[in-house]
Amino acid sequence: MLDIHGFIGPWPYWENPHQTPEAVLAMMDRSGIKQLVVCSTRAIFSDWRIGNEEAISVGEKYPERFIPFVSIGPAFVRAELVDYLKRYKARNVRGIRLYPYHQSFSLTKDHRVAKVLETAEELHLPVMLPIRVIMNWGLPQIDTGSIEAIVGSFPKLPFILSTVNYGEFNWARELMRVSPNVFLEISGLQGFRILEHAVKAIGTEKLLFGTGLPLMYPACSVVKVMNAKITPEQKLAISEGNARKLLGL
Repeated sequence: MLDIHGFIGPWPYWENPHQTPEAVLAMMDRSGIKQLVVCSTRAIFSDWRIGNEEAISVGEKYPERFIPFVSIGPAFVRAELVDYLKRYKARNVRGIRLYPYHQSFSLTKDHRVAKVLETAEELHLPVMLPIRVIMNWGLPQIDTGSIEAIVGSFPKLPFILSTVNYGEFNWARELMRVSPNVFLEISGLQGFRILEHAVKAIGTEKLLFGTGLPLMYPACSVVKVMNAKITPEQKLAISEGNARKLLGL
């Protein structure tokens, strides 16, 4: 399996005993996850430059297991942000995650965000937009209207909706119906036979396996796929094939 929604680093809300790459690898092995797309929590909650270096370094140390994504807090002028993204791309970064509710910026009103997205499109870096950092109702949530605005403004840029729960599922389904550049990772999906419902409503090719590991129990998403009443080919596409195609692996 290729898990597109994972983390490394400390967690500010409660104790996280699985902060090191080695501890995360052990969780992956127990759940049958071969590769994990990681973003450093430091890149979200403190200094994104330091956190991004951490994620990249983990990818360089374990290139067969970890795939780095970076988180960009647009606190610099546009030219500096472009330079950062080009350097990250050269170091095998495969995508970007944006957390405006933790990094105090607006997706639609900050002109530097538009430059980040323009550069991401040029560099073929998909952008993940987590509704919340992990599936927990007590955490800040993104404004879905701002997601609609930027998805419509960058129709050639792949966007990944993350930690969508039943409260946002119908909204996500309608957005994906009119926006073919939008994908959905499954870590936040809850409900009886939810993956089968998502396949019928959205299509197999738009669904990506994600767990929120190690901040969420990875077995939950594994069981969603393994127990779903869908074909083996659909399970393979969701568990790794769609992500490999999207990330160019």
